[in-house]
Amino acid sequence: ASAAVLELVLGAKRWSCRPAVRRALLRNPALPEATGLRLVGMLNRSELRELGRDPALAGVIVAAVRRRLQQPM
Repeated sequence: ASAAVLELVLGAKRWSCRPAVRRALLRNPALPEATGLRLVGMLNRSELRELGRDPALAGVIVAAVRRRLQQPM
């Protein structure tokens, strides 16, 4: 999917509220980095833990996930 379509999915509450959709968006290499970083801020601790171990994620996203895990929530 194109970056524009991924942005539309993220912008739709119907889809962005679903954990599986958020994880799929982050795993999509076409997702713009800035959007991925914004999306990391929407994740709960369980999602962060799962994604922190995911080798398919871009390095900058994994770093953001790990930083969030170290912050109090």
